[in-house]
Amino acid sequence: MSDKLHSKPDLPWWHAGNVTIGSKRKTKVKESNSWSSYWMDDDSYDYFYDRTPVNTKIRIDGQTKSNAQVDIARAGRLAAVRRAVSNFVRILTNDDEITVSFSSGQDSYTDGKEVVISAEDKPEKFDMLVGTALHESAHCVFSQALFELMKKHNIGTHGGSTLGDVERFLKACGLDEELMKTPPHVDPDNVDVPWTGEAWEHFSNFKNVINFLEDRRIDSEVFHRAPGYRPYYQSMYEKLWNAKDIAKTLIRVDGMNEPTMNSYMFRLINLTNPATKYTLDRLPEFDKIYNTVDLNKIRRFSHKDGTVNAKALVQTAADIYNTILKNVTELQEDSDSDQSEEADGMSGAGLPSGGEDSNLPNLDGGVPQLSDEEIENIVAKELGGRTLGKADPNVEKLQEKQQEFLDGNTKKRKLSKKLSDVVSTMEESKTEVSTIKVDGRDYPYLRVQKLTDNVRPLLKSHLVTESPKYESWGTHAKQQEWVKTGRRLGQIIVDRIKVRHDRNETKFTRRPLGKIDRRLIYSLGVDNENVFFNKIIQDYQDSVIYLTIDCSSSMSGDKWKNTMILTTGLAYAAKKINNFDIIVNLRYGLDSIWSITMFDSRIDALTHFTKWMPLFHAAGYTPESIVYEIEEKFIRSLKTHDNNVYFITMTDGQPNYTAMGSRGNSFSGWNYYDDSDSPAVKHCKKMMKSFKEMNIKILSYFIGHKDRYGRNMDVEVFKNSYGRSGVDVPLDNFSMISRSVNDLLIGDCEFC
Repeated sequence: MSDKLHSKPDLPWWHAGNVTIGSKRKTKVKESNSWSSYWMDDDSYDYFYDRTPVNTKIRIDGQTKSNAQVDIARAGRLAAVRRAVSNFVRILTNDDEITVSFSSGQDSYTDGKEVVISAEDKPEKFDMLVGTALHESAHCVFSQALFELMKKHNIGTHGGSTLGDVERFLKACGLDEELMKTPPHVDPDNVDVPWTGEAWEHFSNFKNVINFLEDRRIDSEVFHRAPGYRPYYQSMYEKLWNAKDIAKTLIRVDGMNEPTMNSYMFRLINLTNPATKYTLDRLPEFDKIYNTVDLNKIRRFSHKDGTVNAKALVQTAADIYNTILKNVTELQEDSDSDQSEEADGMSGAGLPSGGEDSNLPNLDGGVPQLSDEEIENIVAKELGGRTLGKADPNVEKLQEKQQEFLDGNTKKRKLSKKLSDVVSTMEESKTEVSTIKVDGRDYPYLRVQKLTDNVRPLLKSHLVTESPKYESWGTHAKQQEWVKTGRRLGQIIVDRIKVRHDRNETKFTRRPLGKIDRRLIYSLGVDNENVFFNKIIQDYQDSVIYLTIDCSSSMSGDKWKNTMILTTGLAYAAKKINNFDIIVNLRYGLDSIWSITMFDSRIDALTHFTKWMPLFHAAGYTPESIVYEIEEKFIRSLKTHDNNVYFITMTDGQPNYTAMGSRGNSFSGWNYYDDSDSPAVKHCKKMMKSFKEMNIKILSYFIGHKDRYGRNMDVEVFKNSYGRSGVDVPLDNFSMISRSVNDLLIGDCEFC
């Protein structure tokens, strides 16, 4: 990759103006201008954080109000965030063993094998979160040599060293011993004395210099190696180092013009801030420090593979710290004479502030002639604003935040154990939480792509009890019997459409070319040259059925029984017939729309089906084609040049969706009406047309029952929704069902 990709040649790599990759797309969420919109759906931001018309909390331990509730919208967002960040980290580190976890309040730093991130689900903070995670994961890859050097001297990142360890480390690094006098009350020979006094202060400051150089080095490495990650780093820099409050502190705060250790360290840490290059003359020899760091060449401390040349980096850190110590010490030695001069009426002889009499060079070697106001205007323009603002910054708060980052102990929002378990479950089940817009209205949905035992608490309202004492209609025990009946239907289907997995072989003899037919060799003597044969073997293309089931409450009773039997039969057949697979989708309309992939014969065993199918029951409303649109992208992905895809739906013909509130109240804004000319019917027609345009064959089963007068009021709505693809077949007639499926698969379906 080119180092100059998407870069402006007149700006340093850390400058915000460098990032021109793509363009940010603003969401409706306040203060959100996120690069993360490339991998997170903006519509879901808008819905879950702006409006939230429905309570998205569910009870995960039961149905009573006393049980804990979890916001599945937030859990889904956090699951998506961790998946995305994990992918970023995996790509950057090329190490699948490095894990990404949310902070529990006790583990805010990376240990080389785990990257701890904040449990942040607000879209406007995603960029910063990703940037921080990438920064920490880069340490895992590129900073190991530095960690080993510190370990060699028994210097732990988070404690564990003695005073003797610290002193020996400082001396080994080449720090000036005369500038670091140990207080007389400390015994340097007693290695058991804990960190104390000036020795500890020097170590803490020196470590900050080392950390600063290494942080900028690894950021530059990633910045040049992975241009696609630049926006996330820029977001981090804008918040921590290049912020307006930092600039105001560097320019306005008088205390930062005094050559104290605090002033030097603050200006050093914020070397990337645009205000720094205009205020190099504020401290003695700070321009020398600036040039020693040389941010544009910070990768000189890197080997070709990006790992750190620890010895060279630590040596440069020592040179920088010695320069700081020298100037801080000299000021202290001259303080008495300065005070006497002031007493005699002389002006203070402290560090010149950059006036006309200053002989301290700036970055360009000239004498600064700009006033603070002029500097502020220039810096504000570089930071993308007209002004820096009038309010003075909280310096202590800024320093505390930056120090936490240097120490690798940034404050991170922790995640409760309960919510953490739900997030892990949603990741494991690949559950998505989002919204879909239909006819100008937003419908919230959950898409569960994989069923595991841990996902059961999330599906509480969808599942029946497994207790054997309940034998009433529709319970688990009864539904297990329906599944057994469905297996018998499955064998009938296998027998009826056996042609699907039988090779059709045709032999043609007496051909001029091919393989010799031994039975015709005798005829060669009578000038017969056509003694060859050819075989034509015909195989059917691979076929995939996408079966989606209406699980609304109106499907209960006989309808649900027949649906379960037919579904089981098709699932059984798919596992027995070559080149034939089925995906079973369950669709629910509750407080949100649920689209659940219950079974995929390509990856799931039949035992998976027989375990889960009896657990589901009919409940809620009928989202119908809303789910079709949610699943359209997945269905489209099933179609290839070498296969056939079939769309089969089972419904009782009442398409609608009305969200149900916590007390059973309906939200009229989500109505999806079921009359013959409703938006629901029109939307269904639209989706059927879309599937046909994909060259997907459609078969729609009407699962209804007639009243005592032989009427079925819903069949007309069904036919209006699905047209010729709609089949009103008694689902207890196995022969008719088998024939309809067979006709569909061999391409002789009159309805398709």
